[in-house]
Amino acid sequence: MFLEAKTIPGLIANMQRCTKPGGYNLIVAAMDTADYPCTVGFPFAFKEGEYVDITKAGRG
Repeated sequence: MFLEAKTIPGLIANMQRCTKPGGYNLIVAAMDTADYPCTVGFPFAFKEGEYVDITKAGRG
């Protein structure tokens, strides 16, 4: 929420590398979707499907 959008993919990829196999991560983040638009002025909010796309890219 308080991060710059360009830093998110690298941070998630690093988090995936540092997590033990079968381990979990907890991410608290704002979402901005058609059903639940983000009305707060956060510098970053995930769009629908964006987190899934980023995590799949980080596994490559």
